[in-house]
Amino acid sequence: MSAAMATFDEARAYFLCGVCETAQLATFQTRVTARPAMNVLDIGMPFEVTDDPETRGYLKLREHQAGTPIRILEAWNCGACGSAQWAWLVVEDHRLSDVERRDLTRETLADTHYGTIQLYYLLPVGSGGELDELPLNDKIDRLLQAAAQEAQ
Repeated sequence: MSAAMATFDEARAYFLCGVCETAQLATFQTRVTARPAMNVLDIGMPFEVTDDPETRGYLKLREHQAGTPIRILEAWNCGACGSAQWAWLVVEDHRLSDVERRDLTRETLADTHYGTIQLYYLLPVGSGGELDELPLNDKIDRLLQAAAQEAQ
């Protein structure tokens, strides 16, 4: 795929897996840039942020206030054990200011502005559209219930 046709970039950061505790350089797709070109985004790297993350495929969990950091929840898989993991991309002043491994908890979801569309995969087929209409606490409850069922 040429950069002109790219639909995503990649972010990367060093993490410990939350399951096997293997240290690794995690790389995962992100659609937060205004003009994706298959670039690799490292902490501190400047880029133009998309004006509307929802049109780039993100689920809006809560409103973002202009002038504050944007927290986007992305998914990644451990290279050692293959377990599904979550990470926050923190964007501030048109820079990737931080990337941190996160557990899928009430606190994480409550502090996330936008989440990867992969959050929909936790839900029963066809029920993702309902999620868009729910208040934040109900969205969080639905996602946490689905994640708990998937873990069983």
